[in-house]
Amino acid sequence: MPQKRVRIRHVQQEHKSGCLVACIAMVLGWEYDDVVTHFKNDFDRCGIDGELAKEFICEHRYSVIEKRGSHYGDVKEHNKRMLEPFAPVHIVSVQQFKDSGKISHALVMDSKGNVLDPHDPGIKEVECYEVLHIMGFWKD
Repeated sequence: MPQKRVRIRHVQQEHKSGCLVACIAMVLGWEYDDVVTHFKNDFDRCGIDGELAKEFICEHRYSVIEKRGSHYGDVKEHNKRMLEPFAPVHIVSVQQFKDSGKISHALVMDSKGNVLDPHDPGIKEVECYEVLHIMGFWKD
């Protein structure tokens, strides 16, 4: 069954740790500030995790399929497999640098594999060390 094409408007993160807030706004078609009002975090100090983002989006009439990868060895091949689009809109969690440990960044990817980075609107493809987790969303 062909995927429904979804037009995604870029939303810039306004806080140091607001990448998932901006991703939620892009998936739902909301403004950044409208998403922030639903959370009590100080997003300049601490963001939210993917599990909370998923729950919030699904509460707004979306379904989700998740993909988590593990690999031994070739990170480039792993990333290529992980970044194959499978939903109208995705949130992609990445480890930006090899030495950044568990610190991750979130991006939005459309059904064609185009990327919207809430930190840098000029980025058009995933630039990272490793893709950690992808959530694909469908509007119910």
